[in-house]
Amino acid sequence: MLKPLDSAEDTIALIAAVSNASEEKAKERLIFEAAEIGSNVYRGMKAQDIPLYVPSEKLDQFYVESDAFLYETTVWNA
Repeated sequence: MLKPLDSAEDTIALIAAVSNASEEKAKERLIFEAAEIGSNVYRGMKAQDIPLYVPSEKLDQFYVESDAFLYETTVWNA
């Protein structure tokens, strides 16, 4: 059972571990996400030229392969 994510440092370390990102990069992306929720998903979709608000196989694959939603849901649930 996971303990509550009530420590920013623990949350950063956990995201870094599951996404194979450095803790510095995970922290940077969380700060960016906190300033504008959805920004990691938006940037990832734009980088892969995936149309916004349009269901597609590319969008489905993005959510399978991307870690962007980790940042969005973490900030949303904080």
